[in-house]
Amino acid sequence: MCLMINDQSDSIEASENILEILEKSCSKFVILNQFQKIPVINISSKLGFYLKLVLVWLNIIYLLLFSIFIVFQVNDFFSQKVFQIINFMWLIELIFNFNSQIQHEMEIITSRRKEFLIYFKKKLIFDLVPWILNSEIEHPSSTLLLQVFQFVKLFNINHDLKYVELQLCMRMKKHYLIQLINLMFALFFIDHIIA
Repeated sequence: MCLMINDQSDSIEASENILEILEKSCSKFVILNQFQKIPVINISSKLGFYLKLVLVWLNIIYLLLFSIFIVFQVNDFFSQKVFQIINFMWLIELIFNFNSQIQHEMEIITSRRKEFLIYFKKKLIFDLVPWILNSEIEHPSSTLLLQVFQFVKLFNINHDLKYVELQLCMRMKKHYLIQLINLMFALFFIDHIIA
């Protein structure tokens, strides 16, 4: 009968059961149980805001340097060290994103399971692909196309930058200065892309 009316409600229950099975199997690991004891980072707090701000700026600086490395085909000691540092920083950022609150549809999510599912659906691919590709860039045989795929990180950077701008507007009460600075950076990035 379900096939005749194209009823897919059982498949929704099946997917929820798969998530429950995954959660139960993961709860057997001692490390993951210890991870549950760590408090979730409030990204609206000063510590969370400044961590997000530092991570956004480091990502922007890296992508600017990376575009220069691509154009001028730089493959020296400095570029290799930058790749190693950014690999470590992106790993810290992944851990930070897994362990911080998420604002989703005007609701702050503090449940780790919901956070993981939302992050997995919306942002994980844009963080994971550049991290994996950056690990491969250390080898000189990587192609230009693989290197360019690191710029998918801009989707998450744009989202984080909007959040930082919103937090600055709420903290500083001088919206015109923040928008003026935002406009200057937008012009700088447009000039950088054109150049």
